[in-house]
Amino acid sequence: ISLRDDDGGPLEVDLNGEVVEGSLAVTVPAGGLKVIETDGEGDLAVGSATITSDQPLGGVVLFGGSAGVAGVGASEVLDEGFLAPMERASSRGINTGIAVMNLEVEEITLELELLSPEGSQLAKAQVALARDGHRARFLNQFEWSEDIDFSNFQGLLRARSTGRCAATVIQTRPNQFATMPV
Repeated sequence: ISLRDDDGGPLEVDLNGEVVEGSLAVTVPAGGLKVIETDGEGDLAVGSATITSDQPLGGVVLFGGSAGVAGVGASEVLDEGFLAPMERASSRGINTGIAVMNLEVEEITLELELLSPEGSQLAKAQVALARDGHRARFLNQFEWSEDIDFSNFQGLLRARSTGRCAATVIQTRPNQFATMPV
């Protein structure tokens, strides 16, 4: 298990009562299960996890907190980018964003386009991701080329990438947290 911070450096996390800095080797019994969990204490840590194995594996990451619990399966490798649904309704406490990880050995750039429900371009933004880097941002946290009223927004986010990446959609609602594939 490789754990990386937003800049691709080793991420320090308490896993199963042991402080791990950047990586952890584990063995999963054939046909068995291995549970790895944090203690949920301390400052919030943001980053990514990559699992490599000499045998096929399946798994899920559960994120939980005051907003609820959501399971995240494996994010697919995306060679050229992705398209994701976006919604933000500030008066109803709804916000949507993406979590993206660079899978290349060099920096990549994501060219983002915010689209209306009809598919017309509303604004652009750019995100650089370091080698093994990660970004998790809500829609209103990007630096868009145009001012967008996000008080009640529905549309699409199109990302074009200069290299391979993996991504997941993140959505929060009052007392709810959800993830969706891109």
